Amino acid sequence: MIARSVISSLTMTALAVSVLSLAAATRNSSALAQEEAPAATVGVLYPVEKGGKWGFIDASGQLVVRLQYAWAGTFSQGLAPVRAFEGERVQIKGGVGYVNAAGRQVIEPQFDQGGSFVGGLAPVQMGGKWGYANPQGKTVIAPQFDYAGSFSGELAPVRVGRQFRYIDKTGQSPSRMLYSQANDFAEGLALVMVGKEWRFIDESSRTIIRLNVQQAASFSQGLAAVQSQGKWGFIDKSGAYVIKPQFEQAESFSDGLAMIGQGGKKGFIDATGQIAIKPQFAMCGNFSSGLAAALLEGNKWGFIAKNGAVAVAAQYEAVTAFQGPLAAVFPKENQMLYINAEGKTVWP
Repeated sequence: MIARSVISSLTMTALAVSVLSLAAATRNSSALAQEEAPAATVGVLYPVEKGGKWGFIDASGQLVVRLQYAWAGTFSQGLAPVRAFEGERVQIKGGVGYVNAAGRQVIEPQFDQGGSFVGGLAPVQMGGKWGYANPQGKTVIAPQFDYAGSFSGELAPVRVGRQFRYIDKTGQSPSRMLYSQANDFAEGLALVMVGKEWRFIDESSRTIIRLNVQQAASFSQGLAAVQSQGKWGFIDKSGAYVIKPQFEQAESFSDGLAMIGQGGKKGFIDATGQIAIKPQFAMCGNFSSGLAAALLEGNKWGFIAKNGAVAVAAQYEAVTAFQGPLAAVFPKENQMLYINAEGKTVWP
């Protein structure tokens, strides 16, 4: 989670985009506001910035791709988006390409914006419209959409104007159904809104669950958070309540626990609805790699363990969730570090 009050600086905003780009491609969006990075894959590299230039480090903190880019995103399926310089200036138009873990430019800078590869395709923007590119850099679905989601299944949500629909990897829509909102598929189901009604559909566009709720989130670890009559609970894939609505706030399950709000404070529950960490924090993020960001004493961010104990002391103005063994933290604006689970600085 990134503290919203301190992401105004260029470095912090750019890091937010970098760390969250993989999350956006690997985890469906939802009605719940979340800003966590996803779990890392083996051999993951981390985007870093120093002196206005970006490169990549490995989990030991070693710089393995030199500082040379105007911006760098996170790796997914072996590729990461990077933005090029044009002389001394950032190349905005047509400046995004992709590199592999060796730092070799696999896809030349040609896109205005580029997302992460999921299901073998990445959403890319050219001329203000979104399409999809393959790992060879070929635009296989022409830019034509105002929004393009991820192929977390065989289908991806796209939007033209105010209407969403789903397309396959050829760019065709297997169904004529249109939605007022649509999310990436997660665990075989996608959360959509038809009129003012939330539903879960399968990849044949068949309605699996119809919801009489105010808000909903996509399925994660077999459960989906829903808000009914102002309170949040969780349903299973039959649509039945496993955890009845009772919380002021709820986030999706991650790493076995879900963040909930009660009495203006945040805590965590397990999959049975039992309180795992009593609500006591002003703000906190989801668990990943066994740790969760929390706003602690002195209005500083640190990290807690699953027993609620402080694992990394409160000392940062902003943090991101752990992505594998590392998390990016900001002791102050414009100063970015990576730490490990013991709180030791590994970069720079």
